[in-house]
Amino acid sequence: MFKKFCLFTLTFSFLGCSAPLVPATSDPNKKLIQAYELVSVYRAKPARRLIDEAIEIYKQQGNTEKLAYAYLVSTDYYRFVASDTYRKFTGEPTWFVKPIPFESVFGIRTERVWEAHNLAEETYKKVIADAIQSKDHLKASFNYQWLYLLYARNAQKPEACNALNGELEQFNLAKAAKPDLEVFVDKAKYSSVVDAVEKIKKSLKCDA
Repeated sequence: MFKKFCLFTLTFSFLGCSAPLVPATSDPNKKLIQAYELVSVYRAKPARRLIDEAIEIYKQQGNTEKLAYAYLVSTDYYRFVASDTYRKFTGEPTWFVKPIPFESVFGIRTERVWEAHNLAEETYKKVIADAIQSKDHLKASFNYQWLYLLYARNAQKPEACNALNGELEQFNLAKAAKPDLEVFVDKAKYSSVVDAVEKIKKSLKCDA
C-alpha cells in the first residue's frame, strides 16, 4: 500500500554529477530519491540542494501534488540531520558508511521539521480539496494516504487516524462511481484497499 523508496542504482556515467558519485538528473523525483540516499549517509548539503531543486521544479510546473510530496521529503531530511545518530557521527561522509535506518528518524520534531511539515500539510489539504471539488475521489483518497504518512511520521495519531478515515471515505465514493475500479495493494498483506486501511487503523488503535 505504501510507496517504497528504491535505491538509485549507480551504474550511469558520473560526469556532470550534482554531488560526487551522484548522477546528474533533471528529474525532480530522482532528485528526491538521491536526497534520501545522501542524507542517510551523512551528506546533508548535497541532499538539501537536491530537495530544494525538486521543490523549485515542481513550483515552476505548477505540480501541487508532487510539491506536497517534496515538502514531505523535506520533513524527513530535517529529521535525519536532527537525529542522535547523525549528530554523533564523527567520520568522513562516504557511500561506504552504514546508512541511518529510515524508520529510526520518525517522530523527531524540530522547528525546521514543523516548518516543512506545515507546508506539506497545507499543500496536501489543497490537493485533496481540489480533487473533492472536481469529484476526483480516487485522487483525493490517494492524497489522504500521503497525508496519513505525513502525520504518522510526525507521531500525530489523531490526525493520522482522521486522514485514514478520509482515505477510506473517498475510496468508497470512487468505488461507488466506478464499481469495477481496481487499485493495487499488497495481496500478501491485504485483500483490498478497505482491508488495508482498516488494518492500519486497528494497528494505530484509532477506535480506542
